[in-house]
Amino acid sequence: MTEQETARCFYTAMRAEINQHLLIVNQIYTLYLAGITALFAGSLNKDGNHNLILLIPFLSLGAANMLGSHERAIGSIAAYCAQDLDLVLNKNEESVVQWDRARMLRFFKDS
Repeated sequence: MTEQETARCFYTAMRAEINQHLLIVNQIYTLYLAGITALFAGSLNKDGNHNLILLIPFLSLGAANMLGSHERAIGSIAAYCAQDLDLVLNKNEESVVQWDRARMLRFFKDS
């Protein structure tokens, strides 16, 4: 297996890993919103316990911790693809600009 083929395999695996992390991030947001909704519904009920609202900061802290770790992983993997793997992939004239280095990303990021 050549260096280019190995880099393509690593790139494919890393992009799949990013997609998996993004799915988990969406699940965390969904569960967080469902949990917050359940706490509000339980506390604002006629016979509800208003102290349930006090659980929201703890739920928020846990969700923020999990989201932060996944965001760091996504950023690290994207940097690895855009910097380290890009050096190998750009040795071939058929290389395509990766999204992490694309002009359009900078254009939309700045606007």
